[in-house]
Amino acid sequence: MKRRHLRLLSMVFVLMFALAAFPIAAPVSASGTGSLSVMTYNMKNTNTGITGIANMVAAENPDVVGMQEVTNLHWALLNAAMSGKGYNSVRGEYRGTTSWTQANECNPIFYKASKFNLHNYGTFWLSDTPNVKSKFSDSQYYRICTWVVLENKTTHDYFIQLNTHFDLATTTIFKQEKVLLQRLLAIEQNAPAAHDNLIITGDMNMKNNYAIFKYIIGTGPAYGETNTITGTRLHESRQVATNIVTNSFGNCYSHPSDNPIEDFDHIVICRAGFNCTTYKVCSNAAGSDHLPVVANLQFKP
Repeated sequence: MKRRHLRLLSMVFVLMFALAAFPIAAPVSASGTGSLSVMTYNMKNTNTGITGIANMVAAENPDVVGMQEVTNLHWALLNAAMSGKGYNSVRGEYRGTTSWTQANECNPIFYKASKFNLHNYGTFWLSDTPNVKSKFSDSQYYRICTWVVLENKTTHDYFIQLNTHFDLATTTIFKQEKVLLQRLLAIEQNAPAAHDNLIITGDMNMKNNYAIFKYIIGTGPAYGETNTITGTRLHESRQVATNIVTNSFGNCYSHPSDNPIEDFDHIVICRAGFNCTTYKVCSNAAGSDHLPVVANLQFKP
């Protein structure tokens, strides 16, 4: 064998040993390859079945959960029970006073500790002065929205979730939802990695055929106004789901749980950021008068 060939062969062996000693790391998954399971659940502020709630959530196994009507009497036990199921939490602010009978409730967001990094979070009031505890003059209660910016540790998909509970009168809700949508855009602007990956969960106290709900998703006006804040960017997950799973009552409504006739609980998404593969109304209310709703989402590249 010629000397030049021997030198070349030696170089090949050296390179092989070097690669074996220092293997090339696998590339990080590209953004847009991940899935996300989202639940919204109004647990009812008089519900004391904390263990049942945590077991129900664990059985459904969502990645993130937005809850409503969680009082200061619930919080410590609920957070501990959810932590035992593998969830971290953002409690956010309480909306009312120091008494649960006067609506001292929060809208916490729980997320799988093993799956997500928390990048930002906060609470704002649904009022003319959202940075401080306040309400519209015609609002029956103080109303809030708690939000998070999360990152999937594996796929590095970012998303924004807002979790809220609107008031009762449609005129009040209309003003509250405009505050929420304006804040959503501000949060998105400060989280460019989560652009279009937008989710709103909550007890919205309105059915999807209400004008004020059509206003959110931009398919119709409310009180003579069209949605110029988010336009047609947002969609109800049920209306765009590839597959709809009805609950044991044979319908897609969620309140009250023993005879569901309303659809006040919603998961709203931005279609530019997500596809909705499955929408489900769960059959286990875990002691609440609302059935949980789950949407399985797929990030778009």
